[in-house]
Amino acid sequence: MKRLFSFSVALLVLALPASAWAQADSTPSQEAPPRVRDRDRDRDRDRDRDRDQDRDRDRDRDRDRKSCSCGLREVSERSSTRRSGFWLSGGLGAGSESFDANDGLGWSDDKGGGMAFLKLGGTVSQSFLVGIEGNVWSAQYYQAGYDRTLASLMVVGQWYPAPASGFWLRGGLGWAQDYLQLYGGSQANINSRRNGTAYAVGLGYDIPVARKVSLTPLLDIQAQRYRDHDERIVSLGLGVTFH
Repeated sequence: MKRLFSFSVALLVLALPASAWAQADSTPSQEAPPRVRDRDRDRDRDRDRDRDQDRDRDRDRDRDRKSCSCGLREVSERSSTRRSGFWLSGGLGAGSESFDANDGLGWSDDKGGGMAFLKLGGTVSQSFLVGIEGNVWSAQYYQAGYDRTLASLMVVGQWYPAPASGFWLRGGLGWAQDYLQLYGGSQANINSRRNGTAYAVGLGYDIPVARKVSLTPLLDIQAQRYRDHDERIVSLGLGVTFH
């Protein structure tokens, strides 16, 4: 009986470690599936986040591209419609004057002088402007004994053959005045004013320097007709134009 009891105790002692080892070996197999599922879930979440970030970047890039193209369209529209409403131009220059006394001797030698102009008006279309122009040319000839000032006030039309370009042609018609001051030496000076008709043609180019503002180099040819003589002025100038 004692031998049977000892044999049972020995079997029990041997069985307990084996059971513990089997339980330990079975525990990882029971815990492994949750860890695998968590890892897969994290990987899917990372993949979704990367896909969302890529989609956001593509959307931002498309928005930037659209805003850039709209900006280009706005610049193009401004450049093609920069002439509108009221306009004003003024500037300075230099020109040569000659006259014909209608005595059969022809035109006199050219004499240089300074020139100033101011013109303003309204925009009829992108190709055509109308306005009023005042123009003054003046020179002093002390050695010759006189000073001369030629002035004009004209209605002008300014035509742009290509509306998108700054090149223009101009014509005008109006009133002219010849102011002549003769030095009388010991006697009083003699002042003479004559009124006549002014004709003008010219060309120029508006060079944009800011929105609605241009620098305008120009060439102008003006003829003035009086009762007893004719005047001719050829001038180069530079003006500032506000459209």
